[in-house]
Amino acid sequence: MSTSAPPPHFPGPSRAAPGPSRRSRSVRDWPFAWKLRGSVGFLLLIAALGVAGMLSPAHRNRTLTHELATRELAGLGLVLNIDRDAYQAVLGLNEAAHARDAAGRKRWLDFHAENAAQTEERLDAYLALGGLTPERRAAAERAREARARIAARGGEIARRIARGEAA
Repeated sequence: MSTSAPPPHFPGPSRAAPGPSRRSRSVRDWPFAWKLRGSVGFLLLIAALGVAGMLSPAHRNRTLTHELATRELAGLGLVLNIDRDAYQAVLGLNEAAHARDAAGRKRWLDFHAENAAQTEERLDAYLALGGLTPERRAAAERAREARARIAARGGEIARRIARGEAA
């Protein structure tokens, strides 16, 4: 005896085609509130990307400007001090030449020697600064050579003044 069982029931193809749900099918189908939220969100995203895009170069520029200003101000300070020391060295020679007594002459000659030595120290410090352009390095080397010639001549004058000879 064989009883035959009815064949299994398989439903046929569904009427809804597979794909996106009805809610996300098209932006046109979104309710007005969602369209407004989406537009505002997109504008905020664009604004955030724009701000981030501007802050990155601004930060880099600020860092480079700070490094440049630090280096330039250090160099400028040294150059101004070199100029002042050179002036004071010449002033020391002039005052020593016109001093009325030996103690005054010695004090002014010591003042000259101290300032002449400081010009050399500060020129060396300037040359030791990092980031000098080749043109500035060459100018500083020329200034060092000129300073050596002037200091040698100043030393000769100082020796003559110390001996009591006319400068």
